[in-house]
Amino acid sequence: MADGPDEDRRLTVEGRTILARRRAGSAVWFDFAALCDGPRSQRDYLEIARRYAVVFLSGVPELGSATADLARRFTWLVDILYDHRVKLVASSDVEAEAIYREAPRPTSSAHGEPPDRDAHARVHGAAPRERRSGRRRGRRRDHA
Repeated sequence: MADGPDEDRRLTVEGRTILARRRAGSAVWFDFAALCDGPRSQRDYLEIARRYAVVFLSGVPELGSATADLARRFTWLVDILYDHRVKLVASSDVEAEAIYREAPRPTSSAHGEPPDRDAHARVHGAAPRERRSGRRRGRRRDHA
C-alpha cells in the first residue's frame, strides 16, 4: 500500500473487532491469524467482501487435518471473496500447492492396500455400490 496516513486499523463486525495491518480506501491488509484463527464466521467475511475490493492476506501457514478449523475458515474466506469478486492477494512461506496437506488415506491392512469399498455393503446385506467410469452416461427418454 502507498505511504500515507492509514485509516483506523480496527474493523468491528458482528460486535467483534478485527485488527488489520493497514487500511486505505477499498483495500485492506490482514495477517492470516487475524482473519482465520479465532472466533470468525462467514458473516465476518461477507462484511469484509462488502467493504473492500482488494484484500491482502499475509502469513498463510501450511494447513492440514491438525488445523482443520483454520483451513475451514480460510476456505470460507476464499469462497466468499471469490463470489463477491474481491481480489485476494495472499502470501505464504510454502508453495500454493502445499498450503493444505491432507492426512494419508486409510488402509484396510498392514500391507497398505486401499480400503475395500464394498465391505460395509457385504456385512450389512446391501448391494455393493456401482463403480463409475470417468464418463457420465445419460439416458435418453423418448416422449410420445
